[in-house]
Amino acid sequence: MRVFFNHIAKCGGTTINLLAKSEYKENYHVLSPSTSIGELTYWLSKKVFFISSEIYGVSPSHLGLIMKDPNITRIILGRNPISRFKSFCGHSARNPTKKYAGGVECGTNQVYIPQAVSINFWLKAALKKIELGLNSSQAEYSFIDPTGLPITIYSQWWLASIQSVYDPNSKSSIFYGKNFFGHICQTRKIATSTRQTLPKYISTYIRKFYQVYGITECMPDFLKKLECLGVLSAIPESIPKANSSEEIQLKLKSSFEIDEILLADYFSILPEEFFFYEACMDP
Repeated sequence: MRVFFNHIAKCGGTTINLLAKSEYKENYHVLSPSTSIGELTYWLSKKVFFISSEIYGVSPSHLGLIMKDPNITRIILGRNPISRFKSFCGHSARNPTKKYAGGVECGTNQVYIPQAVSINFWLKAALKKIELGLNSSQAEYSFIDPTGLPITIYSQWWLASIQSVYDPNSKSSIFYGKNFFGHICQTRKIATSTRQTLPKYISTYIRKFYQVYGITECMPDFLKKLECLGVLSAIPESIPKANSSEEIQLKLKSSFEIDEILLADYFSILPEEFFFYEACMDP
């Protein structure tokens, strides 16, 4: 079995990697930005492998080899966007910066904020940045830093689409790399030009590109599909839960409650994240 796991951060991928590493042993490999093209070519020449990658920063030439290989079983896990954002902040709170002022952290951004804040602060800041980027002209994209807040640099749909936009008419993909805003705008343009709704366009892509897809909230079902397809065979009765931030979220429960107005803003500004999550559910 030749497998590529598009490991989207904070979607349960660490659990999958632990199981795959245990089963594939020397045939397990992590594709990173430092992987050479020669090294990847070697791995793709093998008859058995499990390649896992958080693809942010990986070269388009490397990703192109994986996208074009018709004999790779591609798998992916999605997660409820709200739970995932909480998980990002929870992970940061478990490992606070030196200037931690209490409350909820988001990456290393707390160093700029001299007071304790809740998760609503970070979600509003992230959405404001996305709104600014999506409302700017193409020429201004490069002046809007998409990094620092996890909705942009870890967008599920952006990563699931291999940072590319597929055009059904030309049957080709345009790679956008770190141009997150351009990627989202082009996705909407292509969906409109092909007379598809965004949910339909995203769902069609996921079902066409990935042989196995699922959601974190239904991990046992996802593992069962991997077992049925022969990707994994040694599924333990008790599924290990790795890299979880549930404990810190419970400890700071009131600070992790998201205002429903912000939820509405999230859905209206970046609905692709929710449509991707829906697409990863069973049909």
